[in-house]
Amino acid sequence: MRKRLALAMASWVLISMSGCIWPLNWSVAHNKRHFRRIWIQWKELETDIDAVIFGLERYPADE
Repeated sequence: MRKRLALAMASWVLISMSGCIWPLNWSVAHNKRHFRRIWIQWKELETDIDAVIFGLERYPADE
């Protein structure tokens, strides 16, 4: 029972992270764009943290 509840909660969190949990807006392609954008922003956050905290260059391959 606990595993099912944990799976249901994890599923709800992942679905709600996209910001489009209303059934009328539900679309796999739409939500895929949201999750792709979340992933891109997460990578940008890691780059910013490296630059601010550790003093690393933001995009050393571009130089």
